Amino acid sequence: MSQQSTFNTLKPVYNLIELGLDDYEENELVLNTIHDIYIFFQNSNNCTCRRTPKQRDLRTCFEKVGFKRFFERHFELKALEEHELELFIKSQLMSFELTDEKSDTKILKKRTYKYNYNSSLSL
Repeated sequence: MSQQSTFNTLKPVYNLIELGLDDYEENELVLNTIHDIYIFFQNSNNCTCRRTPKQRDLRTCFEKVGFKRFFERHFELKALEEHELELFIKSQLMSFELTDEKSDTKILKKRTYKYNYNSSLSL
């Protein structure tokens, strides 16, 4: 008789009030989302913010924006249907695209993007 073992991954307990999420009910969806965001941002390689040597603020985008804002935006995007999400991503890329208008049309352009979380917080 073979025995199947199930592995339950233990997740830390999160205090919603400390995270500024006291408006949210403590349920499995909320706690799983909090855990996923924490896991993602624990790896500093996931932050692709552009930093310059002159920049004094060396915080990651996660630290600049704050956990509550990331959490709320994540929930908003998670609620979108597939075609709405695609449209959102395309419009974000178009609005933050920087192009070199002086370049010759025969030469391939490298596209760069300067993302702003909102109008007051550029990353």
